[in-house]
Amino acid sequence: MRTLEVRYDAPGAANAIAGLLREALASYQPAQPAVLCLGTDHYLGDCFGPLVGTILEEHGLAVPVVGTLKKPVTNKDLAEAAQALRASGACPIMVVDAMLGKEAGVIRVGGWPMRPGMGRAQPLGELRLGGSVAKEVGGDDDYIALATAGLGLVIGMARVAAGAILEAFGRREGGALCLKLGQGLLWPQVV
Repeated sequence: MRTLEVRYDAPGAANAIAGLLREALASYQPAQPAVLCLGTDHYLGDCFGPLVGTILEEHGLAVPVVGTLKKPVTNKDLAEAAQALRASGACPIMVVDAMLGKEAGVIRVGGWPMRPGMGRAQPLGELRLGGSVAKEVGGDDDYIALATAGLGLVIGMARVAAGAILEAFGRREGGALCLKLGQGLLWPQVV
């Protein structure tokens, strides 16, 4: 699978991500995908994963989603959540997590495991979607960068990522109507 790095606010970003995810799913037959969204709302930047999970859940993603703002998955319960998804037969598991990078606002998608916890945890999943919410500065300052990421950036990136995942994986019957505005999703409107 090829990889993709795209700014969340670039024209066509969500479509490019969705296309790559559809391409990746085609290589898993039969596919029973699941989405594991990592992070916590205790650090602003680290809420990227749970925010994506919440949007996916509210918009009726057709595949299992674990990790939302109400029920986050953090490093403490990461192994248990991954085991539960594996036991359910989920494959591929796509891991969504915040990350630090050379530039804030970049979404990275690829066909290799995610190493959560600033790269300190065991590799997880077959697909990854990382949102670079702040610039990597090194050492303990990385935690400060993660904690002080901009809310508007995190929400914008989460909307684009969730829109791409919804486009690639589909919605279940009766899911909320998803309205698009500019580059991202609005919160759901029940119809």
